[in-house]
Amino acid sequence: MSLFVALVAAFAGPLVTMVVARFQLRMHQQQLAQHAIQFREQLLQQSGQTKQQVISPMRQQWINTLRDTVAEILSEATQLHLQDALPTSTERMKLAAREAKLELLINPKEEDHRFLLQSVRYVVNSIGGDNRHEFHVGHSNAVEIAQKVLKEEWEVTKRGET
Repeated sequence: MSLFVALVAAFAGPLVTMVVARFQLRMHQQQLAQHAIQFREQLLQQSGQTKQQVISPMRQQWINTLRDTVAEILSEATQLHLQDALPTSTERMKLAAREAKLELLINPKEEDHRFLLQSVRYVVNSIGGDNRHEFHVGHSNAVEIAQKVLKEEWEVTKRGET
C-alpha cells in the first residue's frame, strides 16, 4: 500500500503543480489583457486630448487669417469704391492676390464658404461702378456671410471637433 501511495504521489504531485501553474498563468494572462485594454484606453484618451490641443490653436489661427483676409479685401474695396474711379492695375493685382488667398483658405465643399467667396468677388467686381447701392448691398451680404462662416467655425473649434 505504501508503494501505491508513493506511486500516486509521484504522479499526482507534478500533475497538481501543473494544474495550479496553468491556472495561475491564465489568471496572469487575463490580468495582462485587462491592463493592456486599460493602457490602450488611456493612450487613446491622451492622444485625443493631444490632437485637440494641437488642432484647436491651428484652427483658431485659420479662423483669424480668414477673418483678416476678408476684412482686408472688403476694406480695400470700400476705399477704392469711395474714390469714384476705376482701380489701377496695381490695385487690382493686390485685390486679386487677396482673393486668391481667400480662395485657398475656404473649404470648397462647404456651401457657405463658396457663397463667401462669391460675395467677396461680387463686391470687388462692383468697385467703380455707377450703382453705389449695388456695391453696398454686396458688401453687406459679404459681411453677413463672413460672420456666419466665422461663427460656425468658432463653434466647431469650441466643441473640439476636427
